[in-house]
Amino acid sequence: MHDIDRVIVLLERAPRRFYCEACIAEALGLSRAAARDAAMAAGAKPGYKYALWRCDSCDRVTAAVAFVPAPKCARCSWPIADNDAFVVEHDDLFHHHCWRILESDARIADSRQLAQSSRKLIRRTVARLPSSS
Repeated sequence: MHDIDRVIVLLERAPRRFYCEACIAEALGLSRAAARDAAMAAGAKPGYKYALWRCDSCDRVTAAVAFVPAPKCARCSWPIADNDAFVVEHDDLFHHHCWRILESDARIADSRQLAQSSRKLIRRTVARLPSSS
């Protein structure tokens, strides 16, 4: 297994946790240079971030890398890209178009409920009317 593969396995086991090159080197038994090269290579891949950040292991602010998976839509489970319009509702993320579908579904359900209530009221009212015989 190559150094970058080992770094990727480490990062994917702890999503959104940043690790500096020194902590990666110590955790995987790599040289500092090998850890730096592997961290930079991993950071260049989609879904990974290499930046000046606080290491979650040693708490130093330094160059660090993390696996940061794209957030997913709570309705369709597709990733939400950086340029996608989205809505946040109760800590859930939705594509804007998925949110509109849910909003429409809720309005349709409300409308059906109101129609059913109206029919019941009409039946009760008709039943109370005196007979015209």
